[in-house]
Amino acid sequence: MSNEIEGISLGGEDHGFELGYSQEAIVILSQKFNDKHIEKFLDLTEEFERLNYKKWIQQRILSIIVLLVCVGFFIFLTLFLARSFQAIYLEIIKLFLAFLAGFGGGYGLKNWRNGNS
Repeated sequence: MSNEIEGISLGGEDHGFELGYSQEAIVILSQKFNDKHIEKFLDLTEEFERLNYKKWIQQRILSIIVLLVCVGFFIFLTLFLARSFQAIYLEIIKLFLAFLAGFGGGYGLKNWRNGNS
């Protein structure tokens, strides 16, 4: 194989080995990569980071809303069921605590299996 890839000179001498397809592509791309491409890459990276931050903020807002709804529901149960229907209220609290324990146990088991602390 010569030191030219589709009309692009690699320079130097022929050392007796051929470039693979992916190596040829890298050589071609590296010769065509210029400042405009670097600026475009940096702009796209900045846009990606901005969108990730926006998504993170939206997830945090949703988490806060869900937490407030859960606290509001608990307060509602406490105010209206605790006095009149104490047995039902205690069963609801037991089920809620069992759910939380299962969730926490499952989360901890997953992290333990994945080796996270």
